[in-house]
Amino acid sequence: MRQRLVPWPGRAAIVAVVCLAIVAAMGIAFHNENHGSAFDDSVDTWLRSHGQPLWKTLIHITDPAKVGVLFAILIIWAVCRRRWRVVALAVATPLLTIVLVEHVLKPWVNRHPYVPPGQGIVVKAIFGGHIPTAYPSGHESGIGSFLAVCGLLVLTSGWSLARRLLALAAVVAVAVVASLTLVGRYYHYATDTIGSMFFCIAMVLVVGLAIDAVASSPGGRGRPRTAHAA
Repeated sequence: MRQRLVPWPGRAAIVAVVCLAIVAAMGIAFHNENHGSAFDDSVDTWLRSHGQPLWKTLIHITDPAKVGVLFAILIIWAVCRRRWRVVALAVATPLLTIVLVEHVLKPWVNRHPYVPPGQGIVVKAIFGGHIPTAYPSGHESGIGSFLAVCGLLVLTSGWSLARRLLALAAVVAVAVVASLTLVGRYYHYATDTIGSMFFCIAMVLVVGLAIDAVASSPGGRGRPRTAHAA
């Protein structure tokens, strides 16, 4: 008997659809834009006057290499626990999310980030001669995928309610910090990172449901358990 990744498939499907609808609605609103919304401007104004050195330091938590190390640690843990569905989730979720963000959503929305006056040449040099599209955030989709996987594991764990709430609060805090660093360093608008997190939540649920369906099929490795394990 195997533990399901998503023990409440009906509710999870609804959450995934709502998240994807939000991502799509924001994408339509920001289509072909090269400026932020009023909300983006408010966040940007606040960040300009608070903690610039801090954002410069914390931006490293979104580095793809560091996110890759986090996923490697998670996969090793899952292998040691013989939780093969978690292994599949930790491999498939970031790959599928990043591919869809970079090759489907970004080209479709075609939104460009704010470039400080006189910095266009520098930005183009960093990104290979062009200014990249911004929505949804690719940087946030990396760390966001990891956090979404961790959040799902926390929700389906056998931990006490207090422990789960504390862990989820930590996951949300890291997501917010990652978002603020990307905005503070002119990589993205705040709404780029928000859209990315909604997409990550949707993808981890969709991938989790797909893995459960395949593993629980007649050709899979057995019916899932209803009990949760840490």
